[in-house]
Amino acid sequence: MSLFDRFTNPVWHLASTLDVERQRVAALMIVGYAYCREMIRENLVAPINQINIDHPVHVDSESIREKLIDEALVGLLRSCDAPQNDLDGNIPDWIVQNLAGAWGVFAMVDRNHHLKLAGPETLEKSGYSSDSDEARTQVLVKWSEILSVSQPNFVAEANRRWFYKEWDGLSAVMISSVLKGFSRVPDDVTFKKARSIAAGIPDYRLPAARYAVEKLASASLSPAGLVSSGGKSTAGAQHQPMPPKQRDEQGVVPRQRKYGVEEQPDGKAAIKLAPDAGPLDFIRAMVVMMQPRLVAGDAEVCKRWVSVVTGTTAPGSQWNAVQVDALVHGFERFYWDGEGNNAWLTELIRKEYLDVKGSPIDVNLTDEVRTVFRMWTTKR
Repeated sequence: MSLFDRFTNPVWHLASTLDVERQRVAALMIVGYAYCREMIRENLVAPINQINIDHPVHVDSESIREKLIDEALVGLLRSCDAPQNDLDGNIPDWIVQNLAGAWGVFAMVDRNHHLKLAGPETLEKSGYSSDSDEARTQVLVKWSEILSVSQPNFVAEANRRWFYKEWDGLSAVMISSVLKGFSRVPDDVTFKKARSIAAGIPDYRLPAARYAVEKLASASLSPAGLVSSGGKSTAGAQHQPMPPKQRDEQGVVPRQRKYGVEEQPDGKAAIKLAPDAGPLDFIRAMVVMMQPRLVAGDAEVCKRWVSVVTGTTAPGSQWNAVQVDALVHGFERFYWDGEGNNAWLTELIRKEYLDVKGSPIDVNLTDEVRTVFRMWTTKR
């Protein structure tokens, strides 16, 4: 370290005084946060200038671009799939489990600075939902305000053209991909990168970054906490490591698990809902369970419709997460329109979605797919 790093790079100067294990964690917090912002910049923000939504939407100002990144990152960290452990064993489980909260503090500091707000400071108070689909819609609504977009179909068109697919992918793998990439780089290279990034931490975020490293310096690396997502110390709390979620060959957690459906080796399916799941969660799980079991004619109708809605071809019965989501939301839209034969379910869905516009069920149903949905709820 340079003699002047104590003053010009205070965060990494402090981190460099720690043992190697703690330096590794500090580097993950610093480098990982920067990578998350870059992933959002490339996958969610950059496509705006390339896609016309009725009228071209251009982001020519870096300050506007940073605000868009802030909102998307806060929304993702609040609602994304959070790993329970580092498969390579380089980072303690309790730190992995608190990464979203730690990065969330940084993201909230950035957001508050760019919007000139005094607070809030934690993800729980950000206003974003912990449900990925709801958070996605909330982010796009916020984007339309930042961009001063008046066109009413901005949310639906952004979802259809790129945002839905990219958000879904980031929601599933953003944190785990950072961990995976982190494990492949030698410590000396990682520390050099962390030092470089730390030197560029803006002044307004320095106190939060310095506080995180200070807490790390005094924390035990056994299963006790540094800072929870609520911003409170979790020292002394015991975390039972949970097994990692199974992922497909692309590393994506199958979205069926979100709906509580697990395919069994014998071809059957098991519905396993959370203790706080409601009737609508069960209905969604039933739709997901039925999808690979559609009869030939119905399957072709649904494949054609889903392919149009998502902009991606649905192959066979093994659809990706975005396509399965589309089918679920299409069925919900069918009942929201009052076309189902169960008034209770229609009322339940209308309570879930007070308005169609800009919501996950803002999709166009063809007569063909309406017929399929109608057959699901009546005897043939």
